[in-house]
Amino acid sequence: MTLADFRKILEDNTISCDQFLRVHNCVEELWRRMLLIGLRKKDLQYKDAELISEIYFNSNKEESIELILKYCGIDYKDLLEFGNYEDLQNLFLYFTSRHRNRLVHGIELTISNKEFLELLITIDKSLIAEFEAYLKYIGKPTLIN
Repeated sequence: MTLADFRKILEDNTISCDQFLRVHNCVEELWRRMLLIGLRKKDLQYKDAELISEIYFNSNKEESIELILKYCGIDYKDLLEFGNYEDLQNLFLYFTSRHRNRLVHGIELTISNKEFLELLITIDKSLIAEFEAYLKYIGKPTLIN
């Protein structure tokens, strides 16, 4: 996913199942990019780092996020104390991810409640915004702005 695609998805205010899945994918892509950056900082060749970042992120998400940030020189405990980040991450991991999985695996064919879809999308977009705000706060370059 290119940065232009990333921005386009996040700027789209459509409320639909497809948009929820696109935004949710952006959150997961954000962590894959962070892992890729962290591995490259450890002098891993690009192709190897890319392969590892694709495979590794499919394990325990919370542990993955902590390790990814460690590789990038970011204090995970400090991030958890920043603004609403911890609450948003928990909502992503234990709430919006469940609905994403239900849609992707066909357990649910659609979510017809527009207000509920808007909530799911807002949580995922807010997590990205909070993480970006944290990166700015600690003086690190952001990933999408």
